[in-house]
Amino acid sequence: MTPEQDEAINRTIKRLERVALLRGALPLCFVGFGVAGLYAWVASTGDDAVQTFWIGVPLGVIGSVLAIVGYRGRLREIRKPGDPTTRHYPWLFIGWVVVVAGLLIPPYTAG
Repeated sequence: MTPEQDEAINRTIKRLERVALLRGALPLCFVGFGVAGLYAWVASTGDDAVQTFWIGVPLGVIGSVLAIVGYRGRLREIRKPGDPTTRHYPWLFIGWVVVVAGLLIPPYTAG
């Protein structure tokens, strides 16, 4: 393959990856901030709920922030010329793990 063909393939792959990344990272941010908002609202309704649901708020926010860090870093990688790397995907994975933990830990400890 010629260098021009390689560059055209890289651009196409990066464009497709940007769309896939957007589909994965934006819901993660919304879910994380949604979990934080929901549990903050539940915690503000009663004293017993504060002890149960307090951990969901920071986990949801931290997971969303990690997703934003991974998303921004990945977009920076995609925009750079040359071959893409997967260096920022662990941030997105850790963000999903933290958001899911924030979603599941408080109800699990409630019962």
